[in-house]
Amino acid sequence: YNPIEWPLSVGKQWNLPVSNIEGFLDFTYDGDKIFDGLAMPNVIGGQPAKCTGTEAKTVGAGTFDAYKIECIYEEIEFYYASTAGNLIDLHAVTDDGTANMDLKSYSYSGGEPGAPNKPSKPSGPTSGKPDETFEYSSSTTDNEGDQIYYLFNWGDGTDSGWLGPKNSGETCKASHKWTSQGSFEVKVKAKDTEEHVSVWSDSLTVSISKSRSTRSYLTRFLENLIEKFPRIARLLECPFFEKLLNLQ
Repeated sequence: YNPIEWPLSVGKQWNLPVSNIEGFLDFTYDGDKIFDGLAMPNVIGGQPAKCTGTEAKTVGAGTFDAYKIECIYEEIEFYYASTAGNLIDLHAVTDDGTANMDLKSYSYSGGEPGAPNKPSKPSGPTSGKPDETFEYSSSTTDNEGDQIYYLFNWGDGTDSGWLGPKNSGETCKASHKWTSQGSFEVKVKAKDTEEHVSVWSDSLTVSISKSRSTRSYLTRFLENLIEKFPRIARLLECPFFEKLLNLQ
């Protein structure tokens, strides 16, 4: 029973599928029997649903970027996360009772149905200095042969925006410069022209740091030398050493 119609996008509306459920429910909690042979409803679904937005949703299994879906006739809302491959949260109030569920764990590693395959780990420099521009690349394929867009996340709170479209299997390149020192995780995800979004690629760690100048090491060395051997100061007045001390 799949309550979602693909591809999923904000503003999309569809009818939930009708499903027949027959049987009885026995339910025991903490040693107490809550239900004993409770007759299950024989029909669920059949009403309109709408994807009303996206938001970061926290459940037992973690925090996910999720689509929020609401039913129009009854008080039912649920959240779907592409990275979990499943509904992660559900709240329902109907004539049959109230239900609240959330996802506690998952092992899913694919994208949403029809999405491009997991992009390759970004390729590019792994170290450098602030304010230098670096280029990174990645690629993936789409099983339906759709064209693909790429989104690079730079690990500093910014991203490249969606780049493309590229043909299936074609490499996408993007450039970035970091303005501060630190260690950053660069990753990329893909979506096809039908808005099916893949999972994130493996991350590439990039270290950005300022290198110390040659002068700082040399100056410290010569200061220590003069302190121990004061007479050597005259030698350092010659043009060769004056030029050496001006090196950066």
